[in-house]
Amino acid sequence: MREVRPPRDYAPTRTGFRIRRLLRDQAFQKFATVWAPLLLVLAGIGWVASQSELRNATMAKFDEMKNEALERPEFAVTRLSIEGAAPDVEAALRRQLEYTLGASSLTFDATRARRRVEALGWVRSAQARLEAPRTLNISVTLCQPALIWRRGEALTLLDATGAAIARLESRAEHPGLPLIAGVGANTPKAVNEAIRIFKDAGALGPRLRGLVRIGERRWNAVLNDGPVVMLPAKDALDALAYVKVLEQTPEKPLTKDVTAIDLRIRGRPTLRLGPDALQSLHDGRNATADGEDA
Repeated sequence: MREVRPPRDYAPTRTGFRIRRLLRDQAFQKFATVWAPLLLVLAGIGWVASQSELRNATMAKFDEMKNEALERPEFAVTRLSIEGAAPDVEAALRRQLEYTLGASSLTFDATRARRRVEALGWVRSAQARLEAPRTLNISVTLCQPALIWRRGEALTLLDATGAAIARLESRAEHPGLPLIAGVGANTPKAVNEAIRIFKDAGALGPRLRGLVRIGERRWNAVLNDGPVVMLPAKDALDALAYVKVLEQTPEKPLTKDVTAIDLRIRGRPTLRLGPDALQSLHDGRNATADGEDA
């Protein structure tokens, strides 16, 4: 007689029920899909890091691969493009940036290149950027020379702020620029005042050889074949206007034997006479003392 089996019970066991409920839990799903793999990766990294030989070999291989990538010729800088510079300044810039040729564009430091360019006195500001395929582009704004500063035998080209642009071998390199001299003549305040004096010199301009800084507080104006004009520390332009008025008088004292005109005390100009003028003055006084018509 055939044995009759009882029908199969498809109801889950207690253990199976708990497993299925756990698999449907969102926190468990996140742990299984995110945190568990991450922990395994970190554990693997930690194990590799604990093995010094394996770690060193891995780092060496990484460095080797990195260096091979950096040294690939298609990543090398091969051309310099410079905009906004005169030929002589461009030559100096190329010398400053010679180190970039052949260097990898993957490790190019634009800030370092810009600072090296701006270290050149002629450059007021600069921008550095890489352009495809392997070109370093440098765009510069140049300083505008305003004065020549003499200190001892040294000549320095200055801009309108007093910043040094370049050393000069002789004044003939920039014959049209005015000359200043003395300690402290290159400060921003002194340079600004000097530029104003040269600009306001008017008819005296062609005779004005230069300005000499005295005591780091005022100027002496030196004229060609004329006296030294000792300007005050304050209101130098007003004093210069007084000299221009004197030059328009019939006596024209700037063409006489006068070695200096002292305008340091407002309202009390003083003339310092030369030897011939002193002798004439002495002779005139003697003649007056003798009763002659002087």
